[in-house]
Amino acid sequence: MPLEFSAAAYRYGHSQMRSGYTINNTVPTRPTFVPDSQLPPAGQVFERRRADFRGFTRFGLPPQWTIDWPFFFQLDDQGPQPSLKIDTKIAGALTTALPGANQDDADLRSLPRRNLLRGAALGLPSGQWVARAMDEVSLDPLQETPLWYYILKEAETTQGGERLGPVGARIVAEVLLGILDSDPLSYLSVVPNWTPELTSQQAGIFTMADLIRYAVPEPVVRRPGQGGTQLSPWGGS
Repeated sequence: MPLEFSAAAYRYGHSQMRSGYTINNTVPTRPTFVPDSQLPPAGQVFERRRADFRGFTRFGLPPQWTIDWPFFFQLDDQGPQPSLKIDTKIAGALTTALPGANQDDADLRSLPRRNLLRGAALGLPSGQWVARAMDEVSLDPLQETPLWYYILKEAETTQGGERLGPVGARIVAEVLLGILDSDPLSYLSVVPNWTPELTSQQAGIFTMADLIRYAVPEPVVRRPGQGGTQLSPWGGS
C-alpha cells in the first residue's frame, strides 16, 4: 500500500469528522472526544464510558449506544447529520483532545500535527511534486506543501469541499481499485460484470441507503429535534 495513500490521501476523512454526534433517539448528542483531563474520575466507570465516543476501553461503549441509520444516511425526509466538508478545517475534538495522548504535548493530542509529523518522518513528497508527476495543474506551484494538507486544500479550492480534487481522488481510487483488481477472490476478479440485484430507490444506482433498507426493513422513526446539525462544546459542529 503506497505511503502517499495510507499517510496522506486516505486521511482526508479526518476533516469530515464532527466534534459531536447523535446516534439514536435514546442517547443525547455526545462529543466525539473530550479531553482526558475533563473525564469523570477513574472510579466512575459508567460515567467515563458515557462521556464521549472513544473506544478501546475495558468496558467498551454502553450496549444501548447502537446506531440508528437514519441519523447517518438519507433514509427519511429529515435527512442525516451531514459530515463536514473536505477542507483544511478540522473539528476541535481532533485538534486538542485525542484520547490517551500526553495532554502536555501538543504534537500528541492533535491529529493534524500527528499527520504532518508522520508525513515528514516518512519522507512523503509534497502535494505539488505529486501533482507534477500526475501531470495535473498544482496549487501554488512555487510552494511545496505537505501532501495531506495539500489534498485537503485541493478539495476545498477545486471542489468546494464536496469531493476530493484530482490528486487526492486519483490516489484513493487507484489504490482501492488496485486492491480489488489484485485480489483473485474479489467480485471485480471473479464476477467482473456483477451488478446489485436488490431493489433500489433509483433504477441503476444502488447506494448504502438501499442496502440498509434491505437489511433493516423496520424503519426508525426519529423524534422531533433529533439529528441534524448539533453543536459540540469542543470547538465546532
